[in-house]
Amino acid sequence: MINKKRSMLLWGLMLLFFAPALYAFGLADLKEYLHTRLGADRVTSQQIQLSRSESTWLQARLGVATNPGQRFFSIYRADELLGWAFIDTHRVRTRSESLLIVVNKQKQVAALKLLRFLEPAEYKPPRRWLATLEGKGSSSPLRAGVDLDAISGATMTSVAASRAVKKALQLSVLVHKRLEE
Repeated sequence: MINKKRSMLLWGLMLLFFAPALYAFGLADLKEYLHTRLGADRVTSQQIQLSRSESTWLQARLGVATNPGQRFFSIYRADELLGWAFIDTHRVRTRSESLLIVVNKQKQVAALKLLRFLEPAEYKPPRRWLATLEGKGSSSPLRAGVDLDAISGATMTSVAASRAVKKALQLSVLVHKRLEE
């Protein structure tokens, strides 16, 4: 009974953080974007419940704790799995940003789209900067201002976005590992 209550609480918390970005972008928009960008003809919504050891592994790689329940989208063309899409909503300074991060089967960023940005416009990451994250892999160093160019006047934005991409890449490793089991 406790696990059921905990699961319901996690779902509620996920909807609280995940729903605004998905509502603003829309599931139909997501499918259209993935079709245009990757030729996807099917997108399925899924959830991964991280075990304690997986949560510890992920936290060690990110340097921050994460929610053990993670929603993602599997992307297909015909019956071939192309990769996964993750929507990450996080705080930048005092307000949030939502990114759609698409990771291919090789665990590299295939596409990245800013869905929502509630900070002042001068802190918004330019498309050109977001494009520099495409092609980065799960073992790529992603430190803003060190491995990646910093965004002038928006250091917190570049740190938050690079952390979100790193999280999606590491989650793709876990999802891929589960598929192989």
